[in-house]
Amino acid sequence: MYGSDTNVSKMTDKHVILSEWVNPRKKRVYELEGELFTGQISAVQKPACCTENMLSSLKETMDSLREEMKIMMHTLKEMKDQQETRFGNFEKDMSDIKITICQLQKTNEVVDDSLDYLGKKCSKLENAIEEANNVIKIQENKIKDLSPKKMFTWKNIIRL
Repeated sequence: MYGSDTNVSKMTDKHVILSEWVNPRKKRVYELEGELFTGQISAVQKPACCTENMLSSLKETMDSLREEMKIMMHTLKEMKDQQETRFGNFEKDMSDIKITICQLQKTNEVVDDSLDYLGKKCSKLENAIEEANNVIKIQENKIKDLSPKKMFTWKNIIRL
C-alpha cells in the first residue's frame, strides 16, 4: 500500500482493485474502472503481480526471521543451561562447603577431646614426675646422710 489522500484522476489498469477509506465513516470498494477516475482515496493497492512478489518476499522474510528466532531460541536455551549448570555447580560447591564445615567441626571436637585427655594425662605425668622427684630427693638425702658415715666407716676399715 502506498499513498495517502491521493486524488486518482486517471487509473486505467484493470487489475487494480481498491479497497480503502474514502471517508472515515464509510468504507468504499472501488471495483469498476469508471470509479477509479473520481474520488479521494487514502491508499492505492498495487496490481496482483506486484502483490504476489510482495507476498513471496514477505514469505522469504518471515522464513528468515523464523530461522533467526530458532537460532536465538537455541542460544537462549544454551545460556539457560549454562546458568543452570553454574547454579547447580554453585549449589554443589555450597553443599561441599557445608559438609567440609561439619567435618571440621567434628574434627575440632575430636581435637578438643584429645587435648582434654592429653591435658589430664600430662597432669597425671606431672604429678608422677613430682612424686618421683620427691622420692629421688628423699633417697638422695638418705644417701647423703649415710655416705659420710659409710665413708667414715670404710675409711676406718681401710685404715685398720
